[in-house]
Amino acid sequence: MCVLKVSDVSTLDTCSDPPTDVSSACSGSPADVTTSDPCSGVVTDEDDQEVLEVGVCVEDDRKRALDRWVNPDFVVPDADTECAIFVDSGTADVELICPVLDLHLRGMGHVNHFGLHTLRNIPDLTCRVLDVAWCGGSAEVTCMFTGTQLHPQFSFLPVGKFAEFKTVSSVSFSAAGLVCREVVNLHVDSLPTFGIQAIQALSGMASVESVPVLASTPHGSRVIQECIESSPQTSLRLLATFRGSVLQAAMSHHANFVLQKYINDLPSEAVRFFIEELCDHTMHVARHVTACRVLQRLIEHCPHQFMEPLYENLLLGASELFNHKFGNYVMQRLLEHGNAEVRSRLAGMICSNAGSLVRQWASCNVVRCAFMHCSAEDVRKMAHAIAPDASEWRSVVKHRHACYIAKEIRQWRRL
Repeated sequence: MCVLKVSDVSTLDTCSDPPTDVSSACSGSPADVTTSDPCSGVVTDEDDQEVLEVGVCVEDDRKRALDRWVNPDFVVPDADTECAIFVDSGTADVELICPVLDLHLRGMGHVNHFGLHTLRNIPDLTCRVLDVAWCGGSAEVTCMFTGTQLHPQFSFLPVGKFAEFKTVSSVSFSAAGLVCREVVNLHVDSLPTFGIQAIQALSGMASVESVPVLASTPHGSRVIQECIESSPQTSLRLLATFRGSVLQAAMSHHANFVLQKYINDLPSEAVRFFIEELCDHTMHVARHVTACRVLQRLIEHCPHQFMEPLYENLLLGASELFNHKFGNYVMQRLLEHGNAEVRSRLAGMICSNAGSLVRQWASCNVVRCAFMHCSAEDVRKMAHAIAPDASEWRSVVKHRHACYIAKEIRQWRRL
């Protein structure tokens, strides 16, 4: 017989404790308290006190229900007998949802059965409540579980080895103050870092909207990248969860690496929706510190027919991107991997403002890239536009940025 040990949630501090002294909410002495006809519609001080008392009672009911819900008083049965676990703490139609397991139970009977099955599988299971944060009529509960899994019930846990994992649950309550819904999410710190256990855990999350959120964390980003490299089937299932959130992921300091990994490792057709979702935000993406990296990988790996709408947006805003601290890298990738038409159009834009572009540190690198990848005719035009006469040539040679392409200009001025 093994008792599930949990801490007392009622001892934890919360962010919105109810008032303990109802009388302090009322101003004035007892003689100042007035009454009125209840049919008159006038709210009195006594009415206010009654409302406060009811609010305190409801809040206390929720706290007691939560305490019993996360701290049930029961023992693990030795046989396959059923017993009630969450007595007087949840509604009859209570819901238990665990996205990482693709689990959705409704009804106290099903929840009890799942709890008993878990306890038989992890007989030394213990739970410690780390934090409870109240927000209105719901609570966010952080717990630390430990135990030894005997059979493969939870994909993110090893079998036959003692392990610990952390969960963050969102608990909702009924009007009567009983638990009516709990959504349990595995804390990202509890995921295995690499290997088959990480892939199994992610496989269970493949249909969950929280995958992009996981990718936006340092640990989660590394886990998903490992999964992309090691398990193509699971990685494709995870890829689908990014639909509708590509822009947010591209702008994340950690999730952008996941998108880049997808672009590098998967066929262009699989990531075509990246292009579609970023197309309407091309200029913003090109000037963003992390999103510009995703855009560069798309330019490098995707065919022109997929990228044509995005290319057109970049060309329309090229004059703003030439000298942008992040946008200039996008322009360089466009010169390296764009087709002849794209390169020629960019060369024409450079010619129209060549003297200024070569004298700025960011756009000067774009001009150097254009000299390397544009056609001979376009390079000759750019060289003439930069230094049309001897006076301008001398100015270019002496300038701290323009001097870096003086060699290329000299070569083409002689032809």
